[in-house]
Amino acid sequence: MAYINVPEGLPGIRGLMAFRPETAHYINGLAEVLLRDDDNTLSRGERELIATYVSHLTDCFFGQNAHGGIAQHYLQCDMEFIDNIKADYAAMPISDKLKALLSIAESVQRGGKAVRPEQIDTAKNLGAMEKEIHDTVLISALFCMCNRYVDGLGTSANPDRQFYVDRVSCGRKRGICILIRINKRFLVSRCIPFAMPFYCILPKNQIIMAKKTFLPSAPNLTLWIIAVIIGMLGILTHFVAVDQLSKYSYEMLLIGFVLLVIGTAYRKI
Repeated sequence: MAYINVPEGLPGIRGLMAFRPETAHYINGLAEVLLRDDDNTLSRGERELIATYVSHLTDCFFGQNAHGGIAQHYLQCDMEFIDNIKADYAAMPISDKLKALLSIAESVQRGGKAVRPEQIDTAKNLGAMEKEIHDTVLISALFCMCNRYVDGLGTSANPDRQFYVDRVSCGRKRGICILIRINKRFLVSRCIPFAMPFYCILPKNQIIMAKKTFLPSAPNLTLWIIAVIIGMLGILTHFVAVDQLSKYSYEMLLIGFVLLVIGTAYRKI
């Protein structure tokens, strides 16, 4: 039972995100870039493994199992492999570079000043780039915060560890949730197939905050006016002959529609 009144049926950080979506937006945005952005030389599996390891070190059951399940999916391994990395990553068949990054993550979990220059030098000598080191430290810091957020408010977590693995498989099949914002809460509308969300997908019409989401938004006023004018011109010139314009009536209508779609699909446009 959480210490505050979070929505029922939303374990771990998901309940807290539904409770306070204004802050969830920024946490999700940071996690999205760090864990799912493909413009990164660390694989998604490696980044999820770092998050899982730090969650293990902070003794956060929800964090280490939710992200452990995702790491299993990306690394195509089993739960035992993830558990063995948490127990002794140095003895596991992973790259020396990843071992060096996990060492840095371990130090970050103890405290920022626990990271030593020689750890950074070792990681660089093993091929780690500065962006990889940067992201390792930031992932570690983020999950120290998130795990304390989850446990500090006494959130619940399903004790069945296989549940988290199965949820990832379910999420992969069902796809990314499209969320509709209503009164500062996010309601699941439907899912886009063939994509996996960062956080586990919940059944339709439950309040959630997903990690990988498409959030429709109103286009800005300038784009809206331009799209409406072009679209209206297309309609008018279809019914009223206008020199040099009527032959482009369908194209103008299509352009107006496309502009509205782009403005709705992408925020800040």
